[in-house]
Amino acid sequence: MTLEPGDTLAFDHTFAALRSYRTTKAKAIATGCNGRTKEIPFLYCVPSTKLCDASHGITQAIKKRKFLPAVITTDTIPHGIPFWKESFGETVHCRLGLYHFMARIADTLDPRSDLYWRCLVGLTDSIYKYNDADWQALIDALKNGKLGRDSRCFSDNEIAELRYGKIFKRRYDKYLRKEFHDEDSIIENLNKWVDCWMDEVDAKGRHVCSSVTKKVTENQLPKVKYVLDSEKAITYEAVRSKGGHGLTEWRSNRAESSLEKFHERLAHFANIGCGTELAEALNMRGVAEYNTACRWRYGCNEKRKNGVDLDHPKYLDSTPIFMDHSALHHLNEQCRNRQFPVLFPDCRV
Repeated sequence: MTLEPGDTLAFDHTFAALRSYRTTKAKAIATGCNGRTKEIPFLYCVPSTKLCDASHGITQAIKKRKFLPAVITTDTIPHGIPFWKESFGETVHCRLGLYHFMARIADTLDPRSDLYWRCLVGLTDSIYKYNDADWQALIDALKNGKLGRDSRCFSDNEIAELRYGKIFKRRYDKYLRKEFHDEDSIIENLNKWVDCWMDEVDAKGRHVCSSVTKKVTENQLPKVKYVLDSEKAITYEAVRSKGGHGLTEWRSNRAESSLEKFHERLAHFANIGCGTELAEALNMRGVAEYNTACRWRYGCNEKRKNGVDLDHPKYLDSTPIFMDHSALHHLNEQCRNRQFPVLFPDCRV
């Protein structure tokens, strides 16, 4: 993995993948993610979730990099800031991240309540809004029937109702950039939000919030300043989008959500109850292939953004043609020995 100026690095622990080991003294797996490329630069079994148990591996992983990350995101912030500044320099910005900040509050809501999605959307609106130009372009595309297989034209009420469910995020989130409110506004909005929903019940008498929601929200208020995007990092990059809707697709460089998605994959690289050597081999192979796919997808996006016409359709941008770059390196060496042109210039061992 290569680091470039302005890159964001997320750090977190995961536990589910430890089930791959029949016996292990590890209590967690420390992981990291580059927000720009989504690659995983380090992965360590650690005896605890303390930073001191992962510090050596982290510093070794980035020791030979030409650049250091501009922003570090982890769910323990503000705890651990002295360690990150000592490791990456005093200029590094430490962030909690939107995912972890919201998850702590959202986990206290009752998903069985009929009011769950309206309450959750109210929570997101308290923290950020969608970019005005992106939102208006999406509204116009939905009204004109440019999105969807059946070219359906949505009404204003139907578009408003779309937000209260998983479909909206899955289909349309990639066309919308999130812009945070300022710190004081977020604190004020969250106080109003929790007061508004605290006593609300659905038709079956179920509360969507509880006293725990209020307590957790109050505990999160001092951490709002660590959620806001850093000016040192590029938050979004445009990606060439397919289809005739004319919308711009945005790739988020916030790393924490990508790292959480990787944790889901990591739990399935090996079977449950493998021997230590087999589990480690399967996990490392899985991470290597995952990184190969990330580099391929990022490389295709960069080439298309720069106007390069690739010799494969866009849907194959997520499917690497070659997974084993060690084999490609061997073929390149054979070509060099016989004074042939190198076949795979983008190979990375």
